[in-house]
Amino acid sequence: MAPSIKSLELVFGERAREARDLITGKTSPYMYESVQQWERQCYHRPFLYEAIMCALNEICDGAFGWEAVYYLNDPEKLRAVYLNVGDTYVTTIFYFLNHRQSWKVLSLGDLYE
Repeated sequence: MAPSIKSLELVFGERAREARDLITGKTSPYMYESVQQWERQCYHRPFLYEAIMCALNEICDGAFGWEAVYYLNDPEKLRAVYLNVGDTYVTTIFYFLNHRQSWKVLSLGDLYE
């Protein structure tokens, strides 16, 4: 399930609806310039969640790319990806790669506490 527009406003401001449309699949991430540029550099097309994160980074003022979070007990296993907004306790968007493959709005600090 995708986060509400109200919660996405904490991260994306006026572009929250656009972010939700990317997350829900109503808008293709492949129409964004940053995704197209990245794709031209790749041998294989990025995974859909990677393309969405790249597009979300493009529309989020104050984002510095997206990063990965690994399990503490298994540092080779990817747990989630999130937009880096420059502060551990500032709200951002996460995509969890577990069996639910869910999107959540929270801070990196909240995740680890």
